[in-house]
Amino acid sequence: MKEEDRDKNLKERLYDKIPFSVRTMDIFIAVMVILLILTVVLGLLNKG
Repeated sequence: MKEEDRDKNLKERLYDKIPFSVRTMDIFIAVMVILLILTVVLGLLNKG
């Protein structure tokens, strides 16, 4: 492992391996979290 790679955090090292920009991946992750929350809320509302 190169010295500069050791200075990077896990998020940066993972993002280096995928062909998307950091901004694109942050948006994707945010959308997935919102969809997960929405799914849980809708599931709780329809349970009763």
